Amino acid sequence: MKNDFLKYLILLIIGAVIGIGAYSLLKDEDKIQRHSESENKTLYTCGMHPEIIEEEPGTCPICGMNLTPIKNGNGTSNNSDGIIQIDGSVTQNMNIKIDEVKRGSLNSEIFTNGIITAADNREYAINLKVDGWIKNLKANYIGQKINKGDKLFEIYSPELLAAQEELVSALSTANKDKGNKLLKSAIEKLKLFDISQKEIDRIIETKKVKKYTPYYSFFNGTVLEKNIVEGKQIKRGTDLIKISDLRYLWAIADIYENEANLVSVGDSVIVNVNSINQKFNGVVSFIYPIIDENSKTIKVRINVENKNEKLKPNMFASVVLKGKTKNNQLMIPESAVLRIGRKNIVVESLGEGKFKSIELELGNYIDGMYQIKAGMQEGDKFVVSGQFLIDSESNLKSAVDMYSAAENDAETKNDSKLIREGVIDVESIDVNKDGKVFQDPMDWNVISDEDGRCPICNMFLKEVTINEAKENLKGNGFDYK
Repeated sequence: MKNDFLKYLILLIIGAVIGIGAYSLLKDEDKIQRHSESENKTLYTCGMHPEIIEEEPGTCPICGMNLTPIKNGNGTSNNSDGIIQIDGSVTQNMNIKIDEVKRGSLNSEIFTNGIITAADNREYAINLKVDGWIKNLKANYIGQKINKGDKLFEIYSPELLAAQEELVSALSTANKDKGNKLLKSAIEKLKLFDISQKEIDRIIETKKVKKYTPYYSFFNGTVLEKNIVEGKQIKRGTDLIKISDLRYLWAIADIYENEANLVSVGDSVIVNVNSINQKFNGVVSFIYPIIDENSKTIKVRINVENKNEKLKPNMFASVVLKGKTKNNQLMIPESAVLRIGRKNIVVESLGEGKFKSIELELGNYIDGMYQIKAGMQEGDKFVVSGQFLIDSESNLKSAVDMYSAAENDAETKNDSKLIREGVIDVESIDVNKDGKVFQDPMDWNVISDEDGRCPICNMFLKEVTINEAKENLKGNGFDYK
């Protein structure tokens, strides 16, 4: 029972230290230094509230616990240089583990997901600069392959008829200076109406106009959209057909903010499309300059060659971006870094049980490892587990002193009538039958029918109902009825 009690007490101390570690490092260090002018002077603090530091023994004004001493001189720490020393047995109880700074390669592979899309710079919209009526529609279904020079449709338009007649008329005066100007003007007008050179040559050769003027494609691609039917009247400026060259596609992938500096234009990419069980090689062609406000990610555009056209727009893909590998880098695991405000703190191990909190300047983060830019060198040792217990002098001293005090308290106070053992009959403790008892929120088996303090930690007892007391016992492994 005694060992279980000590283990439980140590766990509670660790929990308290975690909660207030960051606060006490930034807030209380100056206060401790002001009080430690005399090496032989003993200060007192609360294990639950290390911000409480007094020159005299007593109780914590917040929770009522007995204040424990902070040793100076030959004790557990040396405030003058920030170095603290821990006894080997305490180190084991705190589960402190040590590692050292090593050099290695930061492989900047980024695994993410993406969507296959049509390339914007290979999409073309077919629209007219005249009004008219459609006839002999050739591009008549979505997915149809179109080659450059293929006839798309024919159109009847009074404006086009007039432009053709101007060209025929200008041909009759082509040998005169004025006629040459009219001829050039008539040809240019037809070009501005997107009439092909092939059709212009036909008019010049035959000197005949066509009622229905043919329109030819200027691009290779696949019909993705079609807003045209046979015989339909169309207005100038209306998009009739959208064509995209699907031999070249984009994959749009998302990366996190902290990964943006690992990716550059020109980096190679592997695009894996599980639905067709194929991999495609790609290249980063653009990194978007805007961060998505909801997902906090940045979009990366990847050019993917799709010669066999097995890739389709809107397919889902897994993407591996292969950034430049950085060799011979100082590295430290993420688990060793304590973030306190804007500071990155690491507890350095100096040997012989001595430790010191230092600030690092960190660089890239990849696969759980940080690049060290400044603050430590190769071979320097650091705490990788349990460092939160020693990130400030006051917290460490409180933990050590309370551990020592707990052994004495357990010996002298474990015979108190308020410390319940075995199967606890909560209802029998309620002598006045008001349905309530007083329980220690730290030592749950300390229960009284009257207000008071815990004989173990001296905390004020908290009033709870019978059912609440039972739930607290149940949740902390005590037997009750």
